[in-house]
Amino acid sequence: MSEKINIFDVELDSFTAKKAMRQAVEYLESDSISLVEIVTLDMLLQEKENKAWKEQTAKFDMILPGEEGILQAAKITDVRLLKDVSGKIFLKMFFRFLQKNHKKVILLSQDIDLSQRLEQAVKQNHKGMIVVGTCQLDEHQSQEELVNEINGMEAECILSFLPAPLQENFIINNKALLNVKLWLGCGSTLAERYIENGTGGIRYYFMKKRFLHLAGKHIRNNLQDKREDS
Repeated sequence: MSEKINIFDVELDSFTAKKAMRQAVEYLESDSISLVEIVTLDMLLQEKENKAWKEQTAKFDMILPGEEGILQAAKITDVRLLKDVSGKIFLKMFFRFLQKNHKKVILLSQDIDLSQRLEQAVKQNHKGMIVVGTCQLDEHQSQEELVNEINGMEAECILSFLPAPLQENFIINNKALLNVKLWLGCGSTLAERYIENGTGGIRYYFMKKRFLHLAGKHIRNNLQDKREDS
């Protein structure tokens, strides 16, 4: 089975949670910063026409599907992979690793309220993970000031819960300036679900239905184009 998934011309890695976890540990042991992102349905729907966003995601070291619907759209039937993604197993394993090894992390979001709720959830569920600080970034804030704030905290990992495309724009523009080992982009949607321990209810159901329709149509069109070119 190919380990790449193409959805709306975005290349995602279809790794099992264990394989993704091994890769993430290697990143944390390296000397330079590595970029990992967990992509969700709403991110793909929102940015499917955003060429700049797609070019930015292509520069990440590992892009993982964050929801089962992405695998369904790509016609992935591997039971273990579907279970890993639907259960958010990589994220749980990664958080346990940070907790067990007392890694220093920064929580990055778009507003103070979300940062505070995330910090409370992390401290409650992952005692041992060291949250050295929370940071906020909105569209009007100086990214240079934020970079200086982050570097002053001497963390090993940034957990970003910024929305797309703000999240990707910030890290691609500032990657060379940040003194951390790993950036994990989780997006704002996963932040809310992590805090609420839920799946999004009826709104998520209809979003997933729309996603499967549009992604399936895009895949069929690509296959048709390839047949016509051959």
